[in-house]
Amino acid sequence: YILSDSAKQTERLASIFEDKGTGISFRPVEKAIHGGFVDDDLKACFFTFIQLLLFLSISYVLYLGFGLNEASFLQIMSYQAYVLMISSFIPLPGAMGAAELGYAGFFGDIFGAYTGVSTMLWRIFTFYLPILVGLGFTLTMREKGIEEPTDNELRENSYNMEQTMENINKE
Repeated sequence: YILSDSAKQTERLASIFEDKGTGISFRPVEKAIHGGFVDDDLKACFFTFIQLLLFLSISYVLYLGFGLNEASFLQIMSYQAYVLMISSFIPLPGAMGAAELGYAGFFGDIFGAYTGVSTMLWRIFTFYLPILVGLGFTLTMREKGIEEPTDNELRENSYNMEQTMENINKE
């Protein structure tokens, strides 16, 4: 296999092998290697790990902010993961109410008198703040003339992605 996004480069390599008379044959794969060998699945796993680590660390940062220090990072992160898991099963927008109750239930012993305030701050940082940031990006994109794609554009992009995946699977 030879990885190259340039037909000219592939032809050049074929002529070199032919001139050498080595009988080496190869199969060109149209993929650029100038960015290095990047495994997109591994990259997605890495960034998802970082995202979850940061998301699950918010309660620990709040905990330290209240001057508390008896619980470990792992304990607080584990509780936060349970709250996230339980909230995912609640069929309400943003798991309204259930997320807060779950948080207060799990973290009541850890935060003590600060449970109510920490629940409110946690919800602001994990739910409301991302909504406001997304709104800001949406408005900025519209001001720059970047509009939402039309249905036809979405269908065309979806079709192109399916074709690309089929071609990759055939190789």
